[in-house]
Amino acid sequence: METATLVAIFISGLLVSFTG
Repeated sequence: METATLVAIFISGLLVSFTG
């Protein structure tokens, strides 16, 4: 996968963790 895609997934995971 492209790096941008991996970064997007990583950021999405962080947002879910922060928002609970």
